[in-house]
Amino acid sequence: MQITVFGASSKTGSQVIQQALNRGYQVVAYVREAAKLTLTD
Repeated sequence: MQITVFGASSKTGSQVIQQALNRGYQVVAYVREAAKLTLTD
């Protein structure tokens, strides 16, 4: 499954991305500033 997240650098957006990746989903993330997007393993 693939999901798209707008506002991915926000606290909620980053949590949604992390949960989706943990479940094996493909994620497309949109952010205003890529430097603000931080994800941990």
